[in-house]
Amino acid sequence: MKTLFFVGIFVVINITPSLSCDKYPKLTESLTQSLLTSARKFELLAELNKGKALHEEAHNNGDMTKMTQSLTILNAIKAQIGE
Repeated sequence: MKTLFFVGIFVVINITPSLSCDKYPKLTESLTQSLLTSARKFELLAELNKGKALHEEAHNNGDMTKMTQSLTILNAIKAQIGE
């Protein structure tokens, strides 16, 4: 039973971050089409690029701290553009 529990946790940890990988291009498109000022879009795109870099680095190194940081950035930007 413990083994099954740990397998379930492992699957959730390893699959959940990869589900967000496809969200970066979609969010970039939504951000560029948003009604925000050009200056604000530029700031958020820079932040989004930072988050994407963290996300890729997290995948490459298996670093869940960086993964969490990247997802936090992603979610903050989504909230600012109403997604």
